Amino acid sequence: MCILERNTRSITVRMSPKRWERLMVLERQAKELEKIARAAAMPAVQIDPDFKSKPTYTVDEFIDTLAKDLGQHYGVDDIRNVR
Repeated sequence: MCILERNTRSITVRMSPKRWERLMVLERQAKELEKIARAAAMPAVQIDPDFKSKPTYTVDEFIDTLAKDLGQHYGVDDIRNVR
């Protein structure tokens, strides 16, 4: 049960802590549902049909290239060698 108090400028709602917590749970659930609805309304990501012709790298090759490029940015050969 909620108690409403009204005066000339405002309305105050008083409720039990249990009811307040339930209201907060419902509000969080509504926000999550809004996120899901927005995500569902987004267009699907299209995969490039020509993806097989693009160059591919192993994880190790990518990490090596990244470490070297990042190292050059900071003036060293490889960022992994900095101590």
